[in-house]
Amino acid sequence: MAQPNPDRTIITDVRVFDGHVVQNASAVLIQGETIAGLGRDLRVAGAAEVDGRGRTLLPGLIDAHVHTPASAAEAEEGLRQALSLGVTTVLCMGAEPEVVAGARRLAAMRTDLADLRSAGHPAIAPNGHPTQFGLWLSFPTVAGPEEADRFVADRLAEGSDYLKIVLEDGSAYGASLPSLAPATLDALVSAAHARGALVLAHVSTRRWAERAMKPAWTASRTSSATSRPRPASRLRSPTLAPSRSRPSPRTPSTRSTARRP
Repeated sequence: MAQPNPDRTIITDVRVFDGHVVQNASAVLIQGETIAGLGRDLRVAGAAEVDGRGRTLLPGLIDAHVHTPASAAEAEEGLRQALSLGVTTVLCMGAEPEVVAGARRLAAMRTDLADLRSAGHPAIAPNGHPTQFGLWLSFPTVAGPEEADRFVADRLAEGSDYLKIVLEDGSAYGASLPSLAPATLDALVSAAHARGALVLAHVSTRRWAERAMKPAWTASRTSSATSRPRPASRLRSPTLAPSRSRPSPRTPSTRSTARRP
């Protein structure tokens, strides 16, 4: 009997959801780090088989807002727990770059940890949110638009995948906090987009959300090349979730190869 090929795995008798529709398929072939095929009653000689009966196969989930713990051990455990729950990528919205870098090195070497992307140090005003809670007291701040370019350059040099800007004056919960001035916001966005970096914002009021999307922001965004966080370094195993029912599958996709999860 031929020995199973460790580079080829086939998941059989499974309900396949590609993130948009339920596929007319019940088997998925994974070859190396690529989803190489799907179909009904698919069989591949020498491939390791995983029984998917009663389960649903779907793309890995993305947790779009986490904060990497300051402890390296806790950061590692958080990535392990995330992957065990089907979250294959987590996006950190503020943490010490050194801890993030260590966690990312581990995730690149292991298959039991979720991938990690991070903003590193967010752009906050001096004494701004969330320093009122005793958090991020040692983080660099941005006092005015003249500091924006250097701030963005430093974050990207530290390994940040995108820039996070904190637009928070405390008014949503009855407080009064220093926040970034509109001119500083515009300067930060322009500096990030000039370097091809994606910009995200923390807001808690409609006023700040609307200000973040004013022309100075949107014009800078549309004039620069479209960018996204760097892609995952490798394919993560698709998520297998228990399935309570098995409805009739819809029309299959015309793509010959499924998208990576």
